Amino acid sequence: MDFEETPQSKIFPNDEFGYWSVKVYQPQRDEQGSIIYKKGVPVIDKKSKDVEIIPFRYPGGIDGFVQNEILPYAPDAIIDRSSIETGYELSFTKYFYKPKQLRSIEEISSDIRGIEERTDGLLDEIP
Repeated sequence: MDFEETPQSKIFPNDEFGYWSVKVYQPQRDEQGSIIYKKGVPVIDKKSKDVEIIPFRYPGGIDGFVQNEILPYAPDAIIDRSSIETGYELSFTKYFYKPKQLRSIEEISSDIRGIEERTDGLLDEIP
C-alpha cells in the first residue's frame, strides 16, 4: 500500500510489458535465386512468414529492431506493417524468479570421488 518495492512487490512502467507483434516475410525467388518482382515490388513468399515480438522499450522501436536484429541476417526481409499488433505480457518468472544456487564443482567432484571409492572393485565381485 506504500507503493514501495519489496522482494514481493516490484514497480515497473507500463511500457515494460508491452510489445509489437510484426510479421516478417522473405521475397519469392525464381529458379536462379533472383527475387521475383511484380510492378516493381518484391513478391512475398507467404510460406516464409515469421513473427517477431518487439518490446516497446527496444531502442528505436520497430525500425530500430528491424535494422539491428533482422536486416543484418535477412537483408531482403519484408516487414508487413499492416500486420502490426500491440500486446502486453507479464512474465512472473522473468521478474520474480530467483535461481537456486548450484553446487560448486569441488562439491560435485568430491561426491564423485566418494562414490568411486565405495564402488571400487564391485565389478570384480560379479560372477
